[in-house]
Amino acid sequence: MTDGGVPAADMWPVLDRAPRQPLPLSVRARALFLTGRLDEAREAYAQLRPMLPLPTANPS
Repeated sequence: MTDGGVPAADMWPVLDRAPRQPLPLSVRARALFLTGRLDEAREAYAQLRPMLPLPTANPS
């Protein structure tokens, strides 16, 4: 991030090359969302969602 809270331009190529694992995908989806790139954020989240574990029981 730059001092103004805007992602640095060199961040996007790094996120594009990141492994397709839950943590990097969630960081990428959040960065896209925070910069107003909502369609791309939805696409990134759609890739992430099948990787997330589903709870097997209600924890409460």
